[in-house]
Amino acid sequence: MGFDNSKEVFLKGDQCVIIIYEITNEHSLIIFFEMNALKTEFFDCETFITTIDDLVVSLIDAINYD
Repeated sequence: MGFDNSKEVFLKGDQCVIIIYEITNEHSLIIFFEMNALKTEFFDCETFITTIDDLVVSLIDAINYD
């Protein structure tokens, strides 16, 4: 994603998915989804991440906009 330091953590529960982006040592983006168990079982975190990468970069660019 172009950050100096970035980590991704994916956690799946029975009816939830949590995705944590560590953008810097001071900033993390946490995404929490609650859904039925069948959708949780088949939720593909890697595919989802590739679809929101551009959105996250756009949000960070907007925050840094002068």
